[in-house]
Amino acid sequence: MPRICVHAGFHKTATTSFQAFCTQNRAALRRHGLHYARLDYQQVLDRPNHSFVFRSAYDAAAAGDNRLRQSLVRELGRQLQGCDSMLISGEVISVLSDPAKALLLQDLRLLADELRFFLLVRHPKSYFQSALQEHLRVWAGINVFSLPENLRAGLIDHEWGSLYTRRLAFFRAHLADHELIVHKYEDACAAPDGVIGYLLRDCLGLQHPPGLHASPRSANASLAHESLLIICALKSLRTVANNTVTNRMIGMISQAALRGGCRQAFAATLAHCLPPISTELAWLEANFGLHYDHEAFAFEPPDPAKLWSAQFIDSLLGFAVRQPDPPERLQLAAALEFLAARPETRPEHAAALAAYCETAAICVLSQNAGACCARRRRLTCAR
Repeated sequence: MPRICVHAGFHKTATTSFQAFCTQNRAALRRHGLHYARLDYQQVLDRPNHSFVFRSAYDAAAAGDNRLRQSLVRELGRQLQGCDSMLISGEVISVLSDPAKALLLQDLRLLADELRFFLLVRHPKSYFQSALQEHLRVWAGINVFSLPENLRAGLIDHEWGSLYTRRLAFFRAHLADHELIVHKYEDACAAPDGVIGYLLRDCLGLQHPPGLHASPRSANASLAHESLLIICALKSLRTVANNTVTNRMIGMISQAALRGGCRQAFAATLAHCLPPISTELAWLEANFGLHYDHEAFAFEPPDPAKLWSAQFIDSLLGFAVRQPDPPERLQLAAALEFLAARPETRPEHAAALAAYCETAAICVLSQNAGACCARRRRLTCAR
């Protein structure tokens, strides 16, 4: 029977890039004896990220419904036929419940003689800051302007307080040393062939042409602090009536390549709520020999001198001009007005936001992109 390799996370360690690479280079990997599993789920063919189907199958199985689990196991068995090794990649696998993980290991051991789980971990502060962005950027995620205490506590526990033990303790207890590989994401980033090449070489034992190791696209790129503020403002203004438009605008902002913004710094506003993480770090070092200096990374607040720069807002309105639908532009203007009225917004920033809101509204009402751009240039020069 063949080998099954499971790339199980962590989140925010180039998992999306690795999954896209494996999907686009499936034939080349197969020539090296490694088959990247092809899994269709919810009418999406060949999802690069296997998280969705594994989470659905094993969460349901842990609750007593084994139908999707049985279907998934049959499909994995079918794909294993005729190949030496199969690769599964889904960062959500690391955060499944222990009962779900137990069922997964049981099924994989029946399918293959050899298992290999591999994961990359990250400095806790670096990870928390990056994970927080993901919770903020999605339409169903958290909102910094409305974050209930229970939701904040749950977020901190999941992404900080039990960062390593929640994801690794079950695997440490139920996998042999040679079946579990855990390395630092920072080491993978510093490797000559990057994270993808590091995973292929150091975790899977493959030698692949270095030119193919680059990420095939900018995946989950870091968003500016201002972009996330706008997304949270849109969430604050969301109603039943504007829900569709608002969610579409959130998706647009999260994908927009806006220039001139500050680095995301929301972690600094939550730093006082974070409990000590020394126990988690000691557990990681004792079990995997990986040491992190807690003070080596610092949460930094946004620089007021750089926040809401003319370059960023000009880039934002250039983006707004290119959007075809006036409702989205008006919703963006409303979000900027919301931010201008926030008590923590500095007066000079509020004035600039209000002026650009007017420009955005003119753009919508006149439907004259040229006039809007000219007004935008005048405002930018005035600042």
